[in-house]
Amino acid sequence: MLKQGFDMPFYLNSGINVGSLTKELGEATRGMAVVQLMPAVNDASVPVAREFKKSAEAKPGTPLTTKGLEGYVAAKILVEGLKRAGKDLTREKFVLALEGVQNFDLGGISAHYSATDHAGIAYVDLAVISRGGQTLR
Repeated sequence: MLKQGFDMPFYLNSGINVGSLTKELGEATRGMAVVQLMPAVNDASVPVAREFKKSAEAKPGTPLTTKGLEGYVAAKILVEGLKRAGKDLTREKFVLALEGVQNFDLGGISAHYSATDHAGIAYVDLAVISRGGQTLR
C-alpha cells in the first residue's frame, strides 16, 4: 500500500514483527500504530518487563522482544499451573488448576482463568513505531 502511494494511518495487530517490518520498509514504518498484548519490554514501570529484561541481559544474545516477553509470561503461568496441579499430573488436573487461577499477579499485569474463560490476560496497549523501528507508548 505504501508503494502504491496510499497516505493513511496504519494500525497493526499484535502478531506483527516490528523488527522485520522495519527492516523491510525502513523509515516508512514510522508512525504506524501497533496493538500490543504485552507491556513494552523496556517499560521500567511494569515489574514483569523489568524482570524479563534482567533475565534476558543475564544471558547474552537473548533478544529483548515483545514475543520473548510473551513467552516469559506464558512460562510463568505454566509453572503456576503445574504447582497448583500438584503431584500425579494429568491433563485434567492441570486444566482445573489453571481454571482456578484468579488475578494471578505476574508483575504489573495479571492472569485470570475460569472454566468459561481461557484467554488469561486482558492486557492491551497501543504503541507507535518511532524512528529506527522502536515502539513507543
